[in-house]
Amino acid sequence: MTKNAEFDYKRAFGRNYGIFTDEEQEKIRNAKILLVGCGGIGGVMAIMLARCGIENFVLVDPDTYELTNINRQVTCFVDTIGRNKAEITAEEIARINPQIKVTAYKEIEPDKMEEVITKENIDVVVGASDDFAMSVVALSTANKLGKVAIMPYPVGMLARVSVSMPGRPPPEQFYALPTEASYETLRKLTTTPFFRQRFRKALEYYRDVGGWREEWFELFLKGERPHAQICPVVWLTAALGTLEILKVITGRWKPVVAPLHWHITPTSASIEEFKPPPVGARALSLYYKVRGKLKI
Repeated sequence: MTKNAEFDYKRAFGRNYGIFTDEEQEKIRNAKILLVGCGGIGGVMAIMLARCGIENFVLVDPDTYELTNINRQVTCFVDTIGRNKAEITAEEIARINPQIKVTAYKEIEPDKMEEVITKENIDVVVGASDDFAMSVVALSTANKLGKVAIMPYPVGMLARVSVSMPGRPPPEQFYALPTEASYETLRKLTTTPFFRQRFRKALEYYRDVGGWREEWFELFLKGERPHAQICPVVWLTAALGTLEILKVITGRWKPVVAPLHWHITPTSASIEEFKPPPVGARALSLYYKVRGKLKI
């Protein structure tokens, strides 16, 4: 097929019609997805969604590929290192379907998230940023605007995915974070070593279920290591997130709505209710007490 040849949508996605009706596939085709983050989760989801037949994307990622991304990020290659993740992902999904319409942002300020979701007429928002606070802001903003949001995130060998619906409890509640806190506050609470160590008991769940090595976990608490991740779990998480989007768009199956979530480990797969420790309000109170002393 040459670049200028007409793209035959029905032929390209013909096997989809063995599952979806023409009307359902058109819903998929016309849906508009905002992916906040185009790395391990967002990049894989963009590729999968494009291969499902979605033709409208808004991609956001300020980062460029680096060598440490190569173990799990689907569009990270030796020759894409140093290039912006959103731009590369946009190029790759256009190679799948040249009819795709994509807008790539290198950055969206947290207080501009509402403006972008509204202006771009987004249907589903995905929180897939390496910056967990930014993902939570994306979910919360989407729900306030009446939009569905999805949070797929892997923690070591644990994959977790859930759908956040408008009119339900604020998504912050499902991640042990304070509601109505600013992005800056959420970022400090999720990245500052002081808070990681202060609330280590809550984080030990991810160490234990996620199979982290103890040495790595201790260095993570000190801010000296990122999340431990491997490719199969990251891509599995992204696949489940993609499946939830198809459920929401077509209405064919019931989505896994928070506080329910997919809970996948190397030896189990289930849908469970997640009850995070009620530390959000306590963390926020502590933040206000120490931010001046710690200069955070």
